[in-house]
Amino acid sequence: MLNNFLESLDSDREILLDYWSITDDGNVKTVASDPGFPVEIVSPVLRFRNDWRGEVREVWNRIKEICVVRTNPTCSTHIHVSLSRKWTLEDVKAVARCATFFEPAVAMLPPGIKLLQTDMCKLRIDECLTMTKLAELVNDGGNRYFGFNFSNLWYGTKGTIEFRCPPGVIVADDSLEWAEFFVTFVIASVTQRR
Repeated sequence: MLNNFLESLDSDREILLDYWSITDDGNVKTVASDPGFPVEIVSPVLRFRNDWRGEVREVWNRIKEICVVRTNPTCSTHIHVSLSRKWTLEDVKAVARCATFFEPAVAMLPPGIKLLQTDMCKLRIDECLTMTKLAELVNDGGNRYFGFNFSNLWYGTKGTIEFRCPPGVIVADDSLEWAEFFVTFVIASVTQRR
């Protein structure tokens, strides 16, 4: 699993890492016939303006020099996106509207994605007066196990919206394509606001 923290976090928020990390991942299941070592690859905050693509490719090259990378249906790719400024309620509502509109199409790509409460959300997004209430609405009380996870904005320290739909990947280009998709999705949601 590759967590791409794209765009910059505000300086008053905790930044989790300033380096790449490989850690065990208890959510990835193995079987006796293919035991392997379930790991999570966590990136530092990557700024979309810099050469983050080259950095991701280099990390993948180094990993593949020392091990074989495999994936299975319990693996996934999570992408966290934050703006270069603080999120506003209108920003988050715009992303939530787009997520509820496009999620059925996005969910057809990888299997087993838990959908937002789409019908209820579409009707009630504009009623939310705080970002916390919006996160509780779209993520069923703050549950992060949805394809689009808004709970990191207020229940965690990341200050991000997380995209949990992509499957596990075994090459750099796949992780880059998913990251670019979600960054573009967020930017379009925030800038178009329709």
